[in-house]
Amino acid sequence: MTHCEIAHAVSSKPEGPFKFVNVVLRDKKTSGWDINNSHNPYAIVVDGKICLYYISNDMKPLLENDKSNMTYPDSSWFAENRKRLRNSQRIGVAISDNPSGPFLRSEKPVVQPDNIKFKNIAVNPSIIHHNDTYTMIMKGDDVNKKKWFRIQLVGTSSSPNGPFKFASKPVYDKAQTEDACMWFDKVLNKYYMVCHVMRKPNLALFNSENGTDWQLDERSVFMKKEFTLSDGTKWKPERVERPFVLTNDKGQPIMLYVAVADKNVNGNIAIPIKLK
Repeated sequence: MTHCEIAHAVSSKPEGPFKFVNVVLRDKKTSGWDINNSHNPYAIVVDGKICLYYISNDMKPLLENDKSNMTYPDSSWFAENRKRLRNSQRIGVAISDNPSGPFLRSEKPVVQPDNIKFKNIAVNPSIIHHNDTYTMIMKGDDVNKKKWFRIQLVGTSSSPNGPFKFASKPVYDKAQTEDACMWFDKVLNKYYMVCHVMRKPNLALFNSENGTDWQLDERSVFMKKEFTLSDGTKWKPERVERPFVLTNDKGQPIMLYVAVADKNVNGNIAIPIKLK
């Protein structure tokens, strides 16, 4: 949450292996609202421009409130202020015509809590560009609950830099959800979204006719959070999160990427999707 960076890597095949090229957004920056952290990226290409959405900590107000003389905090400040940092997370966008950069970062957050529809945080964006509209699903805290309760809201904008207008109704409010990945299937003429449902054994699948009103798909389960290994055994990692669906030119899923963590294993897995 405080020392992440975003890297560019390439492969000749969607399943990898991927070769590191360069870091495009550093964890520590010398200027801007986002001087600390670059996390949970989501990139789309529109008219030859790469729009890289990410989250960062808008912590300058915290330092000003503390009347601190620090231009950048030390490790002890980070450790003592983790809860405040969690609630300083905002969404930004950086734009470039080359995946290696340089990327021009937004001067201010693209999305931040309005304390009417969601509070505390604006994180983990998923975005698509369709019919001249940028549609985003992102995570915030439910304003109707005292404790942290993560919900996802959908918003639209005519510009990659926003502002995004968010619907008041969550995508799903029966459980805490995060890490949406959204795509538009041109064959079925429908929006789809897969996300991580917290403390549930599956990744959930949703659909929408218009990109704004969402419901669980009739299949509901996109994938169980388990893997069959080459020797036939089942592997159930402690954590399976951050799903990303790669589509073909028709918007049909061909590959699923997920982040896994389990004991000494921490990384990304590519899973081929067979169309029926």
